[in-house]
Amino acid sequence: MLAWVEAPGVVRQAGAILRVTMGERRGGSSPRLEALARVLREAGVEAAVSGDVEAAAREKLAFIAAFGGVGAVTCAPVGVVRKGREAGVPVLVHAFLLAALLPQEEAARWAPAR
Repeated sequence: MLAWVEAPGVVRQAGAILRVTMGERRGGSSPRLEALARVLREAGVEAAVSGDVEAAAREKLAFIAAFGGVGAVTCAPVGVVRKGREAGVPVLVHAFLLAALLPQEEAARWAPAR
């Protein structure tokens, strides 16, 4: 999700991915986060409250680092890399994710489409 504060009370969003993961720094959820997630969902945003926001941030970093690196090497955007069948690209992305020490189910979730 690419977004920025355009003016007080106005958030401008660009791009097709509308997903937000949020959580309390100390873990768990809170009424304010659940209320924010509900409002975002009503606005068409995929919103999730994570019990471990630090792990969610690491997952995002692994995703960005892996696809950013492969995208830089291949001069291709993330959509092309995820769907790409160029020799080695899907394997390389999966290797980056595994190297980031994500739990295996998370690494599999981000693996390129075959």
